[in-house]
Amino acid sequence: MDVLAITENEVCAVECKGYNYPVDIDYIEEYLSKKVKEIRGWLSSRYPEKRQRFEIWSTGGFTKEAVRLLKETKSKVRKYDFDYLSQTEIKERANRLNSDKFKEILRDYFLKELV
Repeated sequence: MDVLAITENEVCAVECKGYNYPVDIDYIEEYLSKKVKEIRGWLSSRYPEKRQRFEIWSTGGFTKEAVRLLKETKSKVRKYDFDYLSQTEIKERANRLNSDKFKEILRDYFLKELV
């Protein structure tokens, strides 16, 4: 987990992959079956009253097989919210937030010249 954001009603755990190549299905399967499960357990004990949200961000995108699994997971899960963002969505999110500091971090550590 790279980012943990806590709001009044929600706790969001974000996994960030600053790769210049797509994340493959093997990584996504492990992330969903092991990492999300472990983090959910910890969040449930620590923040039982808050809705949970998981996101995985990849500057290099995802392979076709990984996207299929991510889409399926997003449409099926009900116990928590789930989303995945590739480079385009990451940049769109940064622009919507209108935070210079957030854009600076993305540029310096993940997107370099792209933001």
